Amino acid sequence: MVSKNMPTAKVTSIIRTILFICMASLIAAIVLLCLVPPVSRDALTHHLAVPKLYMEHGGIHEIPSIPASYNPMNLDLLYLIPLYFGNDITPKFIHLSFALLTAWLIFWLSKGTAEQRICVPWGDLFPFCANNRKAFHHRIC
Repeated sequence: MVSKNMPTAKVTSIIRTILFICMASLIAAIVLLCLVPPVSRDALTHHLAVPKLYMEHGGIHEIPSIPASYNPMNLDLLYLIPLYFGNDITPKFIHLSFALLTAWLIFWLSKGTAEQRICVPWGDLFPFCANNRKAFHHRIC
């Protein structure tokens, strides 16, 4: 529990440190999970299988046995590059980079419209943003 005598800047610093440790450990755990071969059904039957079949066929073609192949394959077509070289782990890192970019985009778009205390966790995740510093000077409720 925080005492009433503790300065607001110190409380903000403690909260910022805790949030940074939590987010860093979450990202580290996700990176470790990215290092293992794909085992999920969705990755094996759709995200990696369809681009690999396209590559083996030499282009995009109809695959009636996989109904998901009729869905747009925008991001999955990026997986063709590592699949061409026989690597099935790199697509996980491509997917992770898009997740982190999406999180950064949410922070960047919300920092001007949302309350500053909502942006504090994203500011810890992306300390390279210059405008996030002022979010930490506001009181965290």
